Amino acid sequence: MIYLSTEFTHSVWLVLDIGIYKTGYVVSDASGNIIEHGIIYAKHNKGRKKVGEKRFFIETDDMNETIRSLIEKWGVGKVIVGNGIPFERVGTSGVEVEEVDETNSTRDAVAVFWKKHRVKGLRDWIGKLLGVVPGDYDDYAAMVILNRYRERVEK
Repeated sequence: MIYLSTEFTHSVWLVLDIGIYKTGYVVSDASGNIIEHGIIYAKHNKGRKKVGEKRFFIETDDMNETIRSLIEKWGVGKVIVGNGIPFERVGTSGVEVEEVDETNSTRDAVAVFWKKHRVKGLRDWIGKLLGVVPGDYDDYAAMVILNRYRERVEK
């Protein structure tokens, strides 16, 4: 049995790796179980390679409105963001927001990506050896942020 501290009072979290043109997101329960993950793209950022199974890719003209719709859709009680970009730029609909250090989260996201994806050919092997991912992986950076938050709260 896993003991969860009283810090885990919100049942659904939205974790964001906020970028200028795209934002990785993870919807998670307080136990760290991932419900949904994907990338939100600014519509003018077309042509990005979208690789992955069971991932959601949302193109939008309004990043804030899309984030608000995810909050509403999942009944999010807490938003967790990396501290790279001020979260005040993101519409969180009055939901509690917590920041997490995202230093090296991109590097760590590459490792998470390759743990979850099977290497399919020579190109993938080379990419894995060089620490390169085929396509965008901002949602995996959000997974790293989620894990860091859980580690911080569980201490």
